[in-house]
Amino acid sequence: MPLPFDDEIAIIDHEKKRTFVLRKDGMPDAGVWNPWDRKAKALADLGDEDYKMMLCVDSSAIENSIILKPSEEWTGCQELLTVSSSYCSGQLDPRKDSQAVTDNIMELKVEQQEHFECCHLVRVHPSEGTVQVNVNK
Repeated sequence: MPLPFDDEIAIIDHEKKRTFVLRKDGMPDAGVWNPWDRKAKALADLGDEDYKMMLCVDSSAIENSIILKPSEEWTGCQELLTVSSSYCSGQLDPRKDSQAVTDNIMELKVEQQEHFECCHLVRVHPSEGTVQVNVNK
């Protein structure tokens, strides 16, 4: 299910006391999905029953495709940070608006951080026609 979002999404994991921060540039949507039972069986790194406990949130260009004309170029990136912190100990009220969540993330007491970045670059050759770019992951 594609969802429009600005530049940052925070997913709070209270149980493991960490926050996932997804930042994106050039990607207009966020994809929220689960492979469910049939597709989960085809994923080598996901157990057959693990789909019941997973949800994937990533940036995408599905609902809002990127249209490129000859000689145009587009770059879309997503950055995922996993921040272990004492912040996720229940201080966050999930009913607060997203700006409050973003403001609070900046105040995280960082103990450990993991980082992943993925970028896509598309260039259209001058001799090619218009190209539509859809990115899902």
